[in-house]
This record gives sequence, structure tokens and C-alpha cells, in this order.
Amino acid sequence: MKRISLLLVSLLLISFSIQAQDKIIKKNKEVIECSISKIDIKIIEYTQPQYNSKVTFTIAKDRVEKIIFENGNEIDLVKEYRTPEDYSNQKKDIIKFDFFSPLSGNLTIGYEHSLGVQKSLEMSVGFIGAGSNLFRESPRGVFFRFGYKMIRSPEVYFNAMHYSHILKGFYIRPDIMFSYFSSIEDKNITSPVPGGDIYQHVRVDNYSGALIINIGKQWIMDDKYSMSWHIGFGYGFGTDAGYYYSHIIPAGNEFPIAFSAGLAFGILP
Repeated sequence: MKRISLLLVSLLLISFSIQAQDKIIKKNKEVIECSISKIDIKIIEYTQPQYNSKVTFTIAKDRVEKIIFENGNEIDLVKEYRTPEDYSNQKKDIIKFDFFSPLSGNLTIGYEHSLGVQKSLEMSVGFIGAGSNLFRESPRGVFFRFGYKMIRSPEVYFNAMHYSHILKGFYIRPDIMFSYFSSIEDKNITSPVPGGDIYQHVRVDNYSGALIINIGKQWIMDDKYSMSWHIGFGYGFGTDAGYYYSHIIPAGNEFPIAFSAGLAFGILP
């Protein structure tokens, strides 16, 4: 009986030792049960006794979200490395230029200001008529775009283990847009005389509004320059189906779907 009791106690201790392990929670939510031997600036070293206690494994810290020790203590690496000091000396404003806007008949200038980690405010103004007349004849007008950008957690530089830039990364940006311009169009004037109809050039007004959800990504180079792209869709209305320089409404008000896209370069002043 005594031998059986000792055997049961041994089995319980072995079972507890196997279960009471450290845990490494990766950013993809994968869990590594192990025994952590060292936490370095860049890497974490650990062993897995269930395989071979003499073999040491390593994992880069930028791939790890959290460490849970066998005693219940935790280290949240995301919070540890994402501190306000990481961004305090970074520039928070960008002046942007829509690269393809002159080809589509306007000149678009934008401005973005960081409101803090993972959020910024962006606005643009487009001067319609400054560029080619590809879509309308002699257009003159302006459009405004206002958006609130929600940025994914800024990415990490592995070699330094700090977050790269407060304005860098994938984002979602809801935009409100207003567009007004006039352009020259041909108006048919009917004559009572057969074959006497004439066409007269008249300037007509065009207006539109839209609410569009954009997705995109922005890069920051050397804390001086930026490059970003976006594409989005949502609801829009206007005088007719067509291109309104800030967005396009392909089917008109009967099916008020709107689209937008852009590629912008910027300077961080």
C-alpha cells in the first residue's frame, strides 16, 4: 500500500510539472508551452522538456504578444514596447499630393494630423480644372474630403525592437466628400423646321456628395516622406452618373454606389 501511495504521489508531481509550464503567446495566437531560460533584447530562449531538455529554442520578441510564467505572472510585450516615448520625437503632420490627380483634371492637396496612436485626421481639397479635360470640357470647381483614419498598430523594427512610426501601417478611413463644379456641355435646341435643330454650348452645374469607407496603407521614409494608397466604396448622390473628381458614381441616384481610389506622396514638415 505504501508503494502504491508513493507511486500515485510521483505521478501527480510529474503531471503537475508537465502542466505548470511557462507559456509564450505569439501574435498569431499560437501558444508555446515551454520553460523559459532567457529573455534577451531581441530574442527569447526556451526549452521544451517533453521533446528534449538539452535543446534550446529561440523566438524573436517581435513575434510574441505575451509571456505567462508558471507562477501566473505575465509580461505583455506589446504594451511594454508601445509607449508614448516611442513617438514623442516623431513628426505628426503630413502635407500630401495626389500623384494622379492632374491626369484626371484636378489638383489635390491633402493634410494629415496624428491624434495619437492608431488615429489621425485627414482632409483634402481638390481644385477641379487644374489638369487635363479628359472627363469634362472646361471644368471649374472644387471638392472637399474629410476623413478619420483608424491605423493598425504600428509595425516593429526587429533590430531595435521599437515601433517604427505613429502614422505608418494599414488603415481604415471613413470619408465624407462634397464636390461642385461647372462644365460646358452641348444643349439641343429643337426647331419647328425639320432638320433645323441646333446645338448650343452651355455651362451647367454639377454637384455630388458621398460617404465612402476606404482601406489603404501608408509608409513613412526617414521621418521625412510618405507614400500611401487607398481604395474604397460607399454611398453617393449627384446630379447624374459620372466622375466627380473625388469619387465616381457609375449608376447615378437610382443605384447610389460610389467608389474612390488614390495614390499620394507627402512631406512631413
